[in-house]
Amino acid sequence: GYNRQTFYYHFHDIYDLIDWIFAAQTQELIEKCRACGSLDVGVEAVIAYMRENRRLILNILRSVNGEKLLDNLYRSAQSIVLSALENHPGVQELSMDYRELVAEGFKYALAGLLIDWMRAGIPEDRVNKVRTMKAVYIGALEYALDTVRGLQALNLDIKEDL
Repeated sequence: GYNRQTFYYHFHDIYDLIDWIFAAQTQELIEKCRACGSLDVGVEAVIAYMRENRRLILNILRSVNGEKLLDNLYRSAQSIVLSALENHPGVQELSMDYRELVAEGFKYALAGLLIDWMRAGIPEDRVNKVRTMKAVYIGALEYALDTVRGLQALNLDIKEDL
């Protein structure tokens, strides 16, 4: 069996273990999204995971170390958005810096919506909510991509200029 020494050899504390578990499980979700290349399928996978683990996730969010879970969710949301962007028309012409800039903005919207759903209870009509959300995000995404195309055409170094 495992003893206390074995645990502390691998993990600093229980929150480190929880972070490790969520990192491994969210990586699975990200890979699923990359395989399908679709934002709505990625969001559905995250919603299913959150529904299955709602009590655990809410307890961790309320805990002293809920920030680690939020950081993990933000990283996952950004990866899901980046994966979906790869299949979007015209995105390949953008530098990776600009793609990451767009994904960084959208990660907060996606993660924030998921956290709100988690706290309030994931809506039963989530298929319609995801469709509506997707329509809104695609319109906003098109606008964001047009904007960064213009910035890239001006040869702005986003690391310095923005």
